[in-house]
Amino acid sequence: MNKKNLLLIGVLAILIVILLISKGRENTEKRLNAFRFNTSEIMRIEFYVPMSDTLVISRERNEWRVIHPENAPVNQTQLDRFYEHYLGLTTSSIPISEDPARHASFNVDEENATQIVIYGQNDRLLSRVYLGVSSTNRSIAYIRHEDHNQVFSIENITWYINPRLDAWKGEEAVPEFDFEFDENNMEMMLDMDEWI
Repeated sequence: MNKKNLLLIGVLAILIVILLISKGRENTEKRLNAFRFNTSEIMRIEFYVPMSDTLVISRERNEWRVIHPENAPVNQTQLDRFYEHYLGLTTSSIPISEDPARHASFNVDEENATQIVIYGQNDRLLSRVYLGVSSTNRSIAYIRHEDHNQVFSIENITWYINPRLDAWKGEEAVPEFDFEFDENNMEMMLDMDEWI
């Protein structure tokens, strides 16, 4: 074989190797954690929903409480869902848009998005994201981090977040008292804001 044929065979072999490597990469999409902070750092979570009230929950002495619009214990099931489905969220490494002019079309602009703001100790901002739901397919949502133009497509997790007070408000421990009068016993308990 002459040098020309050997060179052609070498080039063909290199092209085949490159093709095989790129084919293998096409089938695997890289997934990234949407949040890059330790969840044990979280001290306060604020939900801002367009044309609705703000909901704020806060952790004090390892106990979570709703602190706005009223003060109440947190529904632990709802908090667990939030940690699992929202804080455990992964996104593609490839954004579907980086154009700020398209934020409104994905409902991740300040006017249309549900904003979720997470603070750590001493009111240190850990995360502010804009979460929008697709207007054509309710199973798809979009997420954008503050100060970034990248928009990522995610499964619709808004039903797990559900920033309504009735979903987050837990039951308050109801006080109960026992009174004893000589040989008679009396018990008082709070029922629907009335002592009985």
